[in-house]
Amino acid sequence: MWILAGLGNPGVDYERTRHNYGFRFVDRLCREWKVGLSQSTPHAVFEVVRRRREEVALLKPVTYMNRSGLAIRELLRHFGEGPEHLIVAHDELDLDLGVVKMRASCGPGSHNGAASVVEELGTQDFGRLRFGI
Repeated sequence: MWILAGLGNPGVDYERTRHNYGFRFVDRLCREWKVGLSQSTPHAVFEVVRRRREEVALLKPVTYMNRSGLAIRELLRHFGEGPEHLIVAHDELDLDLGVVKMRASCGPGSHNGAASVVEELGTQDFGRLRFGI
């Protein structure tokens, strides 16, 4: 199983901001795959979908950006998966607008949400999908 977590902040004030590109990415996948995030934990909303032969959990933390790692750690434990099955999608101020980069492992840089994930998991060895803003 893969866990694809989009980082962002909850609430209408943040909905359409570039800072919420991770949430917007998960929302787009939900529209294309015709699913909603109907399941929840105290720190996240999520849905498990089957894509070809793989299960994918789409996840949006309901904590604010700076505490995203808490929700992600919780879901990894819930599904019995390690960080090698995690992809975190988020905005990236250090990339030019429109640039998208994927990495298997990297430090959090100046991104507080990514720093929270690294802190909660105790590793930076997870996939990152970064959207330049």
